[in-house]
Amino acid sequence: MKRLIPLLGIPVITASMILFAGCGKYSQAANVAIDPGPGDDFPASRHFAIKVNGEPSFVYQNFKRTTAEKYLKVIKMDSMSWTSFVADQSTEVEVTFLEEESLDSVVVRPLSLGIEHEIVGNTITFEIPVGRKVTIEKEDDLKHVCFIFAHPEEPQPVGIEPENIITFERGIHRLDPDPLYIKGNQAVHLKPGAWIEGRIHGEDLDGAQIVGRGTLSATHVSRLDLKFGEGYAEKRLSRPLNVAGRNIRVHGPVIVDAPFWSTRIESDDPNGLNQVSHTSVLGWYVNSDGFQDMTHTRATDLFTCVNDDSFILNNTGNCVVERSVVWGQLAGAPLRLGWNGIEDLRPIIYRDIDILHFEGKAGVISLKHGGPSHVKDILIENIRIENTVHRLVELEIKKHLWAPKGTGFGQVSNIIIKDINVHKPLKTEIPSHINGANEDHVIRDVTLQNISVAGEPVDDFEDLNLRLNEFTENIHLKP
Repeated sequence: MKRLIPLLGIPVITASMILFAGCGKYSQAANVAIDPGPGDDFPASRHFAIKVNGEPSFVYQNFKRTTAEKYLKVIKMDSMSWTSFVADQSTEVEVTFLEEESLDSVVVRPLSLGIEHEIVGNTITFEIPVGRKVTIEKEDDLKHVCFIFAHPEEPQPVGIEPENIITFERGIHRLDPDPLYIKGNQAVHLKPGAWIEGRIHGEDLDGAQIVGRGTLSATHVSRLDLKFGEGYAEKRLSRPLNVAGRNIRVHGPVIVDAPFWSTRIESDDPNGLNQVSHTSVLGWYVNSDGFQDMTHTRATDLFTCVNDDSFILNNTGNCVVERSVVWGQLAGAPLRLGWNGIEDLRPIIYRDIDILHFEGKAGVISLKHGGPSHVKDILIENIRIENTVHRLVELEIKKHLWAPKGTGFGQVSNIIIKDINVHKPLKTEIPSHINGANEDHVIRDVTLQNISVAGEPVDDFEDLNLRLNEFTENIHLKP
């Protein structure tokens, strides 16, 4: 196996577990491994500096693309900054706003974590729980935001022979124009501070691993001039991470700047589940969807901030996504159940997810089923939505631009949506809806249970601003 050497000409260092003393009311001691950054020539964030238990952790920054794309013009955010670290217990974090002299009001999300913070001048200090993903933002200004990705342990290859590990050390790595194609029982190890401009692809993999706290960036991949709804093959090829097979493990990387779709992590074997954890996807463009097609997959502790579907489980079954954080921009939906399913695959579970922001007009929970499959056995529970949204639910059977050609309609049944907390009142101009296609293709057996909006339980469809058409059966709202 070839081992790529950093281009910066800097020493290779491995983030190690070092003991730091805490201060004040925060952690007195924690094993911490910070992000060393790619090296002196790599620009750090202009807006944020971060210390973890007193040790500086490198802060990356990615700016909004300059483009005429209409959705980018109205996105409030101009840049994302982030760092990652490993800590084996709750850990003190200091975040300094470099372009501010003092701060009035800062929000640490998800609110469900109940994180309290102190402000001194332009710095806030708080304690982050083990392995959680949080965001730092000014109360009413989302122009520059900061993400912190805490890991409970250092992501490393497990059970792979050393000769089958492709290692990217700290530094900048620019791959060939073609993707790096991996094989089964190979691992790609993106060490802390590794910045890889390239793509990692592989088909029919068994036991492959993509692990580590490095960054996989598609900044250099051009965005083709495709009309809306065109270019499926080109979009697939442009994905920074595009792997399929069985027993695949993805643990730890940050994936940024996909020109179209960001990831495909797909299994073809119910007995060879893929494992995806502590992985983050950041993207600007429409079509930068976060996590796609995770058939036969267990996924946990994910983070997405993209300008399209955060999760899109299309043609997907036997998939669980839990304990994750979503920042939705404008396009797509945070929790997409699919667009154009062809095969009958089930079940799908979304559980314990915080949705921090979403100003798009799609439903937070969305199914636009234009294919012939039977979408069924869906469980969506313990979802917390922190900002004002247009509508909670849109479930429909309908032909659309992405529907497979030459196929008929499918079916939708047995969906449970429960324990949903919308922090603020719903916007009212666009109602939620559940719409079947015709008398032969209905949506049936949908239960909404324990839904609250702005602190009040929802007692009827009118309170949820939910409309049903005549091609639905057995739709219930329960306390």
